[in-house]
Amino acid sequence: MSHVLSDQDRTAEAERELRAALAAGGLEADAEALLRTALASLLGSEGRYPEAVEEIGRALVADASFAPAAQVRRVNAALLADLGRHREAAEQYVALVVAGRRERSSFALLAESNRLVQLTCLGEHEAVEHGAARLEDESTRAPEPDATWARVSANNSLALSLALRGRHADAGELLHRAQAANLADDAFALILHVNPVRALLGQGRTRRLDGTLRTGPPRHRRRPRRPHGTGRTGAVRPAGRTGAVRPAGRNGAVPAGRPAPFDASPPPPGGPPPPPANPLRRPSRRPCGAPSGGGPARGSR
Repeated sequence: MSHVLSDQDRTAEAERELRAALAAGGLEADAEALLRTALASLLGSEGRYPEAVEEIGRALVADASFAPAAQVRRVNAALLADLGRHREAAEQYVALVVAGRRERSSFALLAESNRLVQLTCLGEHEAVEHGAARLEDESTRAPEPDATWARVSANNSLALSLALRGRHADAGELLHRAQAANLADDAFALILHVNPVRALLGQGRTRRLDGTLRTGPPRHRRRPRRPHGTGRTGAVRPAGRTGAVRPAGRNGAVPAGRPAPFDASPPPPGGPPPPPANPLRRPSRRPCGAPSGGGPARGSR
C-alpha cells in the first residue's frame, strides 16, 4: 500500500503506513529491512536526507537474506550518490555486482550499469568506456527485461561521459539508440529525452530543439532539489515488490551557478551489508563528470 500511495505522491500517507508497520514490532529481519529501505527511499525522494540516512543505517544492520539485503545496499548506494559521495557509491555497487554474480542473479548487470554512472561522475572516462563495452557483451546472455535496461543505462552513462569530453555528436547518437530501446514511458524516459537536447545544445544545433522538446514524454514526476546541486543521471533499479526492473535515477553534483553537464543517473542491490558508517559526513563537492585534476573540458548541459 505504501508503494501505491508514494506513486500517487501521497507521501505523507505512505510514510505513516511504513512507520506504523515498523512500530508494530515482532518483524522478521527481512521484513524490517524492506520496510526501513522503503521508508529511506521515500524520505530521500522528499529531500529529507538526514532521516533517510538514519533509516538506511538501521536497515543495514538487519540480518536480512540476499534479496532484501541487496535492496538495502542499492538504496544505500543511491543515497551516497545523491550526497555527492560517488567513490563510496561506486564501491557499494562493486559489492552488489560481486554478490549478484555469486547468486547468479542478473541484478549484477544493473548494479554494474549504476557503477558506471558513479565512475562518470568521478571523471574516470576510460573505465566507463571499457565497462560499457563489457556490459553490452554480458547483457546478450541475460534475460529480458534486465538485458535491455542494462544496455540502455550503459549507453546513457557512456553518453554522459562522451558529452563531458565535448563529444556531443557521439553522445547524441548513443542517446537516440537508448531512446529507441527503452521499454517504458517513465522518469527514465524523460531523462533519455532531455539528454539528446543537451547534446544538440553542445553542438550549437539550436534550430532542432523546438521539435525535439515538443515530442518528449508527457509525464514528469516532481522531485526535490538534490543537496549541493546534485542532479539526476538515469540509472536503473529493480522494483522492490515484484523483482521486475524499473528505471530511476540520481547523481551528479553540479557546481553552483553553472549549467549542469547532462543528466546521468541511478539505482541496484546485493551482498553483505557494509558497516553503517554515517553517510552524512561532508559530501563530495566534485561535480559529476569532473576529471580528477585538469583533464578534458566539460560538455554543455
